[in-house]
Amino acid sequence: MILPIIHLLSSFAFTVYNMRELVTEWDGFRAILEGSTPELVAMRLPVALSTAMGLVTIGLGIVGLVGMFTRSPKIRVIMTAFYLGYIVANLVDAYAGTLISEISPQESNTLGREILRAVVFAAIWIPYFWRSRRVINTFGLADKDQAPIVEAFS
Repeated sequence: MILPIIHLLSSFAFTVYNMRELVTEWDGFRAILEGSTPELVAMRLPVALSTAMGLVTIGLGIVGLVGMFTRSPKIRVIMTAFYLGYIVANLVDAYAGTLISEISPQESNTLGREILRAVVFAAIWIPYFWRSRRVINTFGLADKDQAPIVEAFS
């Protein structure tokens, strides 16, 4: 269970680190919000999308960590939501990066690798949370009616 916890922590930490620009570059964000030029107005949507997806990733990461540390029996749904949300957030961020690169060509969009990484994580960890005996035992799912779901995959 340590690897999913590390992924949740690292996703949370990297997203918070990347969003620090909201504070450190506040004058630039204020200029985008005021929109004194057409380029700045065009930056509103990608910046809003990127910010929203960062907040979604942070929120899902917190919910995932709380679910893990409290040993929530809903961990399967929580982690499935996290990994699917992580894919969606990376896709939306890639779209925002494309919009930004159309406005400001010096910006590079390197999120293709992040999207692939999110898909690989989801492909590994979603089945793990639904099939693993360790998950069943750790989160007390053997006593619940959720155990037959695992049997269907066996």
